[in-house]
Amino acid sequence: MAKWEDNIAPCDCGYNENKELALFLMGQYEKVLDFGCGPGRLTQVFDKEDYVGYERELDLWNRAKVKNPTYLFSNELPPAGCGDDLLLSYTVFVHMTDFEIKHVLRHFNPKRICIVEILGRQWRTRGGFPPVYNRDPLDYVKLLSKYNLTKQHKMKHEHYSKKKGRDVFMSYLLWELK
Repeated sequence: MAKWEDNIAPCDCGYNENKELALFLMGQYEKVLDFGCGPGRLTQVFDKEDYVGYERELDLWNRAKVKNPTYLFSNELPPAGCGDDLLLSYTVFVHMTDFEIKHVLRHFNPKRICIVEILGRQWRTRGGFPPVYNRDPLDYVKLLSKYNLTKQHKMKHEHYSKKKGRDVFMSYLLWELK
């Protein structure tokens, strides 16, 4: 596993995203598909041999490739076998409908899913771009009925806590196929 200390990503969340993700996933995967990897800010958490980043937005995909030239990135949906161990959704499922998530999971059929996002329906917005479909934990229990929640962790997110005037937490959820 790559050392998170070597790639401290700037973030206004009040903690090091790479460090928290590395510690949360330690020993929990063999290969990872970073679904919606954006500009590749979390890439260095993973060894390049164990990682594939998927990003459909061309600008973000190009930035990821430039920032991490030795890692594999795709802007086309990778083949089904690519995400069969761990599928990482780092603030991505929050922008997808339940139908879209089910389609992704049917396509990849991963053994494990790691979801990192701010939970709670109070965060949902109607309209806007990108859309926001924050879910309560029970929404994910229903949506991921083939999986058991095996590990969870949360970190206070300083940016949103200050913005909202109350504590807001980023939740880390690891699901494993039953």
